[in-house]
Parts: sequence; C-alpha cells; structure tokens
Amino acid sequence: MAFGEAFLAGWSKNLRPTAGLVELITDVASDHRLAIVSNTNDRCLVPSVLDSQGITAAFEQVTLSVEMGIRKPLWQIFEVTLERMGLTATDAVFVGDSYEADYLGARAAGLHSLLIDPDDRADVPASHRLRTIQDLRAALSPTL
Repeated sequence: MAFGEAFLAGWSKNLRPTAGLVELITDVASDHRLAIVSNTNDRCLVPSVLDSQGITAAFEQVTLSVEMGIRKPLWQIFEVTLERMGLTATDAVFVGDSYEADYLGARAAGLHSLLIDPDDRADVPASHRLRTIQDLRAALSPTL
C-alpha cells in the first residue's frame, strides 16, 4: 500500500458521521437534489466515506477539487457543479462549515449560502447561520 493510501486508511478508520446526519441526508434527499463540492487531495476519500455510510445514492453530483484542478473558494467549482446538474445559482443553496471556502466561495458563484457556525465567528446574517447541520431542514424553504 502506498504511503498516501495508508495515511488515508488510518485517518478515516474511526471516521463517524455526526449523530443523525445519515438520517438528515436521507430526509433532505427525499425532496431536494443534493451535491457535494469538496476540497480534497484524494479522489477516493469522499466517495469511500459516502459508501461507508450508505448514502452515495443521495448525492446526484460529487465535485472534487483534485479532479477539477481548482479549489473552493473559486466560484468556478460551484458553477461546474450547477452546470452538471442543469441548475442555475438561483435554484440552489450551498451549505458549508468554512467561511471563506464555502460561504464566500458559494456567494461569489451567486448561490444562497448557509454557514455552519455554532460560535458566531463569521460575519454572516443570522438567517445564513446554522448552529448545527441538524438545523438545515428548518432553514430550507419549501420552494428549493
């Protein structure tokens, strides 16, 4: 096994989702189209985590920075994902936990963005802040 594979195997061995996350994703996927835009250095990491949790099918699109050659916060990575899904920025909401990469990057692409920011560290409107990912369902409007 190559060093990189061994490192990732050891790192992800005890990786567990936040309590209730799999159920939340399954619930949201029942009436919304889901995608992932991830800054990652390994092509297999995100897909293997999704597989291990049994939620691969919940995501219509997975866009990885390692495959795109660009990383969040560059707006183009968000735009590629929208194009692949046949959506415009006004059709989508992006949720992330990094102010710069996720929130500002998605906003630069014209997306409505929600930031998981339990400690109120980022300067975002209160309506754009989630205390935990479990607040997502309540934050989604019926029209999205």
